[in-house]
Amino acid sequence: VRAELGEYLRRLRAGEAVVDFAPTLGLVVKKERVAEGGEYNLSGERYRESKLINSQFKVVALGEVCEIRKGTAITRKEVVEGPIPVIAGGQKPSAFHYEANRTGETVTVSASGAYAGFIAYFNEPIFVSDCSTIKPKDERLISAFVFHALKFKQSEIYALQVGMGQPHVYPKDLSSFQIPLPPLEVQQKIVAEIEGYQRVIEGARAVVENYRPQIVIDPGWPMVKVKDVFYRSRETVLPDSLVGSSTYIGLEHISQATGQLMKEPTIDDPAQIKSLKNVFYKGDILYGRLRPNLNKVWLADCRGFCSTDILVIKPANDDVLSSLYAHIFRSDTFNEAVLRRVTGAQLPRISWKQFENLDIPLPPLVTQKAIVAEIETEQALVDGNRELIERLEEKIRDAVGRVWKSRGAKREKPTPNVG
Repeated sequence: VRAELGEYLRRLRAGEAVVDFAPTLGLVVKKERVAEGGEYNLSGERYRESKLINSQFKVVALGEVCEIRKGTAITRKEVVEGPIPVIAGGQKPSAFHYEANRTGETVTVSASGAYAGFIAYFNEPIFVSDCSTIKPKDERLISAFVFHALKFKQSEIYALQVGMGQPHVYPKDLSSFQIPLPPLEVQQKIVAEIEGYQRVIEGARAVVENYRPQIVIDPGWPMVKVKDVFYRSRETVLPDSLVGSSTYIGLEHISQATGQLMKEPTIDDPAQIKSLKNVFYKGDILYGRLRPNLNKVWLADCRGFCSTDILVIKPANDDVLSSLYAHIFRSDTFNEAVLRRVTGAQLPRISWKQFENLDIPLPPLVTQKAIVAEIETEQALVDGNRELIERLEEKIRDAVGRVWKSRGAKREKPTPNVG
């Protein structure tokens, strides 16, 4: 980006022509176009000429074939509790009302706020508030196809946002947005294909979201204190003393109750992380002691450093497997015991002194290994479901992408669905 900006400015300063200047990472847009309508929208996608559709099918403006309507404003005070979801500017229902103002298949587009432009689909009665709704005017279009076609272009719908403090996406901009109009039988085939993938995805997602290792405690196993077999590492480091990329784990990285990481933990410049941090090594258990109700526990698979709101726990001897006790520390039973010892109302946390005196089972080492092997087998199946979800989501994007591209066009990686 710096190189392209530099070349553009060099040409201007040298009095050279910029008509043929074609940056690959940005756009050159006339000020007059940016100022149209007084909106001064700086979203690059709004001005990208390549948005012209290279489709094998007829292309139409959304407003030509669909009715686009604003929702009905309603405040929380006006909502009367009921079974009907209120669809406003967020990604989830903001409340539940007693009556609906839209029924049947409905495509919604959030009108304002952080998620202005977010596209959703409902096939149930809803009360539409801070949203626009899109419904086909006649039998030439299927609502589900409209949803998938627009969702494929979610990033471009987001680019229609105007306003800085409170972004909006207006019906007039949606009305001029162009989509392909394949024959009805093609739409039906695409929707049926996608629905088949989605049914499998829903089943796979249920496995991924609901699987938790179950460790049945044998009454014959001795019970010991955490401190009898584990100790807390107090090794620390100042991040600005580190050179090169490092692994940093904060509470925000660890998923709740799953032991998975939610975001990339590698940072290129450790100095951007301020103050003293804890050091951990592969095989250590990282336990989130702040707001332990969130149950954030991770078995480290590398060396790195972490927030001081995380306890770094190491086995004291060879009688325990960290890989097993990461699951035990994450179990509902153990978490309930932790929560009974939590202190602090505003920022609840558990101290190491409280943690190390908790009771845990100590099965024989051979039994620990057998339990871990069984859990790893189960998790391999769960990971297979996770991979299946990714593959089928890609197939959904491919199915929709076919109507946006002409036959023989080079396949491009489509914009991922958001939300």
